[in-house]
Amino acid sequence: MGSPDAFQFRLEELDTATSASTVKEKDVLESYLNVCRPDGLFGQYIKHAHLILKIDDILFMHGALPITNKIIQQQLESSSKNYNLWDDFSFATPWLVKKKKKISFQEWIDMLHDFKTTEYHAWESKFKKTKHMEEEDRKLWCTRGGYEDTRDGEALMQYGMFSMPTGDHKEENPTVVYSSWLYDGMPKMFDTSQKMYQEILKDFFNTTCIKLILTGHKPHGDCALPMKVNHNSGNSWIISADTSYSGDTVWLNSIDEMQNNKNVNIGRQSSKSGRGMQSFCEVLVDYDLSPLNQFKHSVEESPSSTDLKSIQFHGVLSDGTRYSSKNLLDENHNYHLGNVIHLKQNDAGDDGNHEKNKIISSSPKTIEDLDQVCVKLKFDTMSGSKSNEADGNEDKYLVSYSKGYDVWNAIVSLSQDKL
Repeated sequence: MGSPDAFQFRLEELDTATSASTVKEKDVLESYLNVCRPDGLFGQYIKHAHLILKIDDILFMHGALPITNKIIQQQLESSSKNYNLWDDFSFATPWLVKKKKKISFQEWIDMLHDFKTTEYHAWESKFKKTKHMEEEDRKLWCTRGGYEDTRDGEALMQYGMFSMPTGDHKEENPTVVYSSWLYDGMPKMFDTSQKMYQEILKDFFNTTCIKLILTGHKPHGDCALPMKVNHNSGNSWIISADTSYSGDTVWLNSIDEMQNNKNVNIGRQSSKSGRGMQSFCEVLVDYDLSPLNQFKHSVEESPSSTDLKSIQFHGVLSDGTRYSSKNLLDENHNYHLGNVIHLKQNDAGDDGNHEKNKIISSSPKTIEDLDQVCVKLKFDTMSGSKSNEADGNEDKYLVSYSKGYDVWNAIVSLSQDKL
């Protein structure tokens, strides 16, 4: 899980928090066991949390929609051009061995919650028993994995994992917990080799009328990552807000600025986590819950598309810049936001195909080394950074390029012709 030092960090944390003269390794083990009980902190979180939560036309999940490579391949091979994957969500219920009927969007959400609740209570019941049941002729689940022959919460553990143990290779698990919007650090939504994925994603928003998906997983720097999806019904947004490696973000400056060291990451400092001591990002969603609007929702069959008023970010970047962003929904000014753009366009053809126009260096040193970047935010206010000095009349944007978990930031001025 990317936490190789967790045991040692927990020992140091206990050593600081307790008055005991010496914290031993068995104390660390005991602290983990106490948390990971049905009545412990982790268990209570599982009990009360949702795998996916829908509030009108906003969707919350940890990972991403369960669009696996297998599903994409099946869509590519489908003979029917009118086939819509999202007419039946049964493909996204891997814990069900037998699927008897089509599953609607809302039924899928309800089934996910019922699945989680049933698995939790099975785990809780097993935990309360004074004697363990005999495991006759049954291999321990942790040695085989999968959804078959599961009990006592084992299926829920499998649902939280990326892959399925199938033969000599690992097959992607269709889960909203561990799926990702990214491939090697960059959004799949804007990858020219992911045409079918993009079509499937657009079909989801057309079918469900969802306007916004809020997620975490995976880390991508020190600021939330917005992804704008244009589809037949309008525009929808995906916002991933995992900033747990903020302290490792690398800042790039132009060649002219290098001597001034204009923006520099202040690092993790004394923090044990990759987030560092200062960086944070909060996503603010302004959503109309007025009594009039609630009445409107009660009499309409489909959710209104006018309730989402604004989406903004604010916080502190890894170079110490305090900021607030413009409203992502302000179409008059934010034509770049939520897109992947190309800072270099000399090699692009008239058709706008930039597939060959990739990043110049796998480890860029200056802004001039960048080509393909995500546009994360348009600054409304910023302080504590040398980049708030006047650079002409163009608006300033935060852009980033990612490779795996490595992220490079830059503050740039953009004109409309960059898209």
